[in-house]
Amino acid sequence: MIQARLLEQFKDYYRIYGRLFSSPGRINLIGEHTDYNEGFVMPTITDQQFYVVMAKHGGLDPYPVIRIFSPQFNEAVEFDLFNPPKKQWALYFYGVIKEIKKRGEEIQSVDLLIHSDIPTGAGMSSSAALCVAFAKGLNSLFNLGFAPLDLALIAQATEHNYIGVQCGLMDQMASLFGKKDHFMKLDCRTYDFEQIPFDFLDLSIVLFNSRVKHNLASSEYNLRRASCERVVGIISQKKEGVTALRDLSLDDLAQFKALIDPIDYMRAEYVLEENDRVHQMVDAIKAKNLALMGKLMSASHLGLKEKYEVSCPELDFLVDSAHNTPGIVGVRMMGGGFGGCTINLVENAQKEQFIEAMTIKFEKKYLKTALYYVTTPIDI
Repeated sequence: MIQARLLEQFKDYYRIYGRLFSSPGRINLIGEHTDYNEGFVMPTITDQQFYVVMAKHGGLDPYPVIRIFSPQFNEAVEFDLFNPPKKQWALYFYGVIKEIKKRGEEIQSVDLLIHSDIPTGAGMSSSAALCVAFAKGLNSLFNLGFAPLDLALIAQATEHNYIGVQCGLMDQMASLFGKKDHFMKLDCRTYDFEQIPFDFLDLSIVLFNSRVKHNLASSEYNLRRASCERVVGIISQKKEGVTALRDLSLDDLAQFKALIDPIDYMRAEYVLEENDRVHQMVDAIKAKNLALMGKLMSASHLGLKEKYEVSCPELDFLVDSAHNTPGIVGVRMMGGGFGGCTINLVENAQKEQFIEAMTIKFEKKYLKTALYYVTTPIDI
């Protein structure tokens, strides 16, 4: 069992016993790029997780020393809060500690061993899982008393302030509140959520990896967010009560079209349409309307491709190929874009044939080994 192995590795490396904490990856059925516009999303958690084994060492120190060892990559990093790490991945740990200190809490030096089976760059929120797992560990180890929502906000602030990605709160909320065999309809303004049962015993969730790491996602993500904020800035001067795209209808947007840059208008139009698709998807799931579920996923991908412009040729190929493969119910790109995975709803009866056919198509086209993941919402 992986948990026992990681605990043993920690003991062998640091010569002390540690405690294990984990946080799952995230997939999103529909509602992409709506979270930072205070809209609605439909994430759930996966059976892939980020693990961290932790133990205190030393006494209280204004600049605690953090030692991290990754047996997975045979790499070790050490830093304190006066000398932040130079490695990008270690900045996540640094940022979580700094955000906790901002909130008036102190910690002492800690030793960490980390491991992840969440594919990086696949749009499954490995970075959010890292931040949440580490924040949960510190919260428990030092009896800090943060509520789950506090931990989500700490993890989000880490990405904002130390990584430079102005993400919404969907990934962190999913990691902390996800539920087995449910998708979460999350209101990204109030953080209220409804757990939607996904009890389709004859369907599987299959992710196909484009094998393109979304290196452009961080910079382009921030540009898309700025585009949406410009639209809100213009309309809020003309219409009361508008603080986010969430507050607008498509008719409202059309009314001010002449004042808005055409690219910004197209981005905003996608967001409003996608937000509406989330509500429709909830109704479709409750009615077990597979045809509508598939139609909504197709419309989502088309909007991401043509209006939000965050797809890439490999993702489009996977989506088009899935549409032409027996067993598919619905498919779209998932995540920030420019790489990562597609999410496919596939009939169980044809799942193996679907995977085989998609694998052959991808490998023939790109001469790369196809990567796929069959996942299911787990219990945290």
